[in-house]
Amino acid sequence: MNKSVLIAGAGIVFLGGYYLANNRAEEILVVTDGALDIELQASEIIESEESRDNLLSARLNDLNGLQSSLNAIDSEYILVNFWATWCKPCVEEMPMLQSLQIELGGNRFSVAGLAIDAADSAARMVEELKITYPIFVADLEGPELMAKNGNEQGLLPYTVLLSSSGEVISSKLGTVQEQDIRGWLNLAYAASDN
Repeated sequence: MNKSVLIAGAGIVFLGGYYLANNRAEEILVVTDGALDIELQASEIIESEESRDNLLSARLNDLNGLQSSLNAIDSEYILVNFWATWCKPCVEEMPMLQSLQIELGGNRFSVAGLAIDAADSAARMVEELKITYPIFVADLEGPELMAKNGNEQGLLPYTVLLSSSGEVISSKLGTVQEQDIRGWLNLAYAASDN
């Protein structure tokens, strides 16, 4: 392994550990095949009114370069997953999100992806994984959108459940599990049905 890679990896671990220790998050560090993967597990993030930005109205490009927004998705709740092709946990959770879209997608719930990546890289990954839910490219705007919606660390993956008005219902920094999403939806459905 290259000495500069080891030094850079050690620096990332040190700075990441210092930041996480000072922000009281839990960190799981996994080193495999000489590659450094950091997965942050944090409890749900509750956003204040001041930190929310209406993610639904942000002007984004789709994978074909056409400008659109999440407002184009006609569902009561939209699960927005921020991801990138170079983020191993992001890619690993996409098939589960695809399954949920197939099972639950419709007027009440939809999944959308926001790639913090180049459109061509994202398109290749979407094709490889056979993802059919809408994917938008946030590119350089992505970290700012995440910060305005509760992810000030700028780490991936980051998942947000939005109401049709753009209100953040629930969010998670780190790998989201199917049971997390189902729990969020059960609570949201119960609240809206009352």
